[in-house]
Amino acid sequence: MVVGETCGNSGQRNLKQRGKAIQVNQVLCIPGTPEAGQRNRQAPKRLSIPQFLWQYPIFLLAFGPPIFRLPDVGASGAATAQAHADIWNVFQVAWIAAIALLVMSRLAGARSVRIPRQVQTILRLMLFLGLLFLASVVYSPGRIVSLEMTVVYFLTLICVIEFVAKAYQRPPDWRQCLFVLRLIYFSLLILVVLTLFFRPTIVM
Repeated sequence: MVVGETCGNSGQRNLKQRGKAIQVNQVLCIPGTPEAGQRNRQAPKRLSIPQFLWQYPIFLLAFGPPIFRLPDVGASGAATAQAHADIWNVFQVAWIAAIALLVMSRLAGARSVRIPRQVQTILRLMLFLGLLFLASVVYSPGRIVSLEMTVVYFLTLICVIEFVAKAYQRPPDWRQCLFVLRLIYFSLLILVVLTLFFRPTIVM
């Protein structure tokens, strides 16, 4: 009986010590411990809005920007399939190109790019769709517009690939992703509503 009670007491003390050690590892997040890995996966680091947009530039594409058009363009009777050079077209393409250039510079400087196999199948389909867009330029009535859309599509695809690779390596705070998107869309809504008071004819 004495031996059994001694073994039982020592076993309880070991369980208590082990429980305390797990709590300490969870609080301190000691590198190399499984508790630290689980804590890092469950609670990603929350970033400020500028840091978040710099870390994940694909969300900058959500800014658009809004399409503003002068009524002269639509009322002139010009075909919509033909290219129309205005400041907003240039700004939209330049915005996407600048973000894609930043993303490509990061991909070029990365040691390795890891993408899950399940996502690779989807990206291959997206690449095939982009090649179909490129082939459609040949028989399109507005080749310049079709070529512009194809280039924008591939630039956006590059941003998607960079985000998938980064999210696979270091998952972001998905709740913050939704919050940033909501903030961007709400800011654009305010911009459009304010424009309606000053010049409603250019809002599309």
